[in-house]
Amino acid sequence: MAIEERQQRVRTHVLLSQETLDAVSRLAGKRGRSAFIDEAVQQKVRQERFLRALKETAGTIRDEDHPEFADVPEYIHQRRLEEDRLRGLS
Repeated sequence: MAIEERQQRVRTHVLLSQETLDAVSRLAGKRGRSAFIDEAVQQKVRQERFLRALKETAGTIRDEDHPEFADVPEYIHQRRLEEDRLRGLS
């Protein structure tokens, strides 16, 4: 949920390296730092939740139980080759 959706905001105190703060200020401006940092943290939280879910569910689908998935990597590879060919990349 982004800040634009007007969720309640709370003040907190965090320590950043000067290098990080300078980079955020250059990218977001001094008046946009909180929103920039909030968005970055939300993205990191989503990423960490996704990775945790992957780890928790790893191995729950076995190859031998789903032979219909056996050709998926080759299918994807062929589609990418075709897309590259159509774009003139290969």
